[in-house]
Amino acid sequence: MISSLKLTPDELFGGFDPHLEEVCMALRSLVRKTIPDATESVQVGWSVVSYKYKTMCVLISPRDSVVRLMVDPRGEDLDDPAGLLVETGVRFMHVDFKNADQINEKNLVPIILNAAQLCRERVT
Repeated sequence: MISSLKLTPDELFGGFDPHLEEVCMALRSLVRKTIPDATESVQVGWSVVSYKYKTMCVLISPRDSVVRLMVDPRGEDLDDPAGLLVETGVRFMHVDFKNADQINEKNLVPIILNAAQLCRERVT
């Protein structure tokens, strides 16, 4: 268990199995490349790395056996031509990854860009 109250993304991801850490790092690279102007921060209580503008719009959420790429606003507002998004709960939609080779930029970039655009437009 990670005991620090303030972590870097590398520290958070390094606390998981190596294959999940690889997925986390690949998703982080993709998100940072796709929305480089978003603010990146670790939400320690949730064990996620978030990317935000006015509100959180993209999160990388490592779990015991998968890494979840989560987006807000909910998927019904997002362009998802490949039909990847699954409901997470009241607020988020997600795509799960067990291996880095499952990450398909062509399918994920439109989702990330659209989530970021909707977050930029959202009134807080």
